[in-house]
Amino acid sequence: ITGAITFDGFPVKIENNTIVNSLGYGIVAGDYDVGSKYSFEAEIAKNIVFGTRKAYKAGLASGTGIANLLGSRYSIDCRENCLYDNSNDLYKVTNINGIYEDPCFTENYYLQDSSSCKQAGRFPYESSIEDEKLTKLILTCAEEKVDALAKTLTNPYTIYRRI
Repeated sequence: ITGAITFDGFPVKIENNTIVNSLGYGIVAGDYDVGSKYSFEAEIAKNIVFGTRKAYKAGLASGTGIANLLGSRYSIDCRENCLYDNSNDLYKVTNINGIYEDPCFTENYYLQDSSSCKQAGRFPYESSIEDEKLTKLILTCAEEKVDALAKTLTNPYTIYRRI
């Protein structure tokens, strides 16, 4: 399974991430080489998943922003995520109070003032000084863009690249 964030075999909380141009999946509960048979819970909230495309070795629902490939083994609380320009937005997951509009990024992946993601109560890392302590992930397959972007950003941003 390929994806920006993949998980299996433990409870997870995935919150306040920005995932751009991932191959395979943006965020996926998938059989990831741990052989787990146990049930777990996952909380996936207030993430921006943009531009997810099918992987070269496309599997079930490849190209999806947020997917649950493990069925009833994972109980997923998925809410307030912004999903846009993915091949598919969701697979076997319901995104409560989700946003399906262009997040309106600046060139450095900050949100423009006109972004629907900046509504009160959503995506708190954009709205208060206290939230400056949070880390934002930006994942992309465009190597040259990540390298240039890394030079322009200061804390609280951490960039991870997965190709």
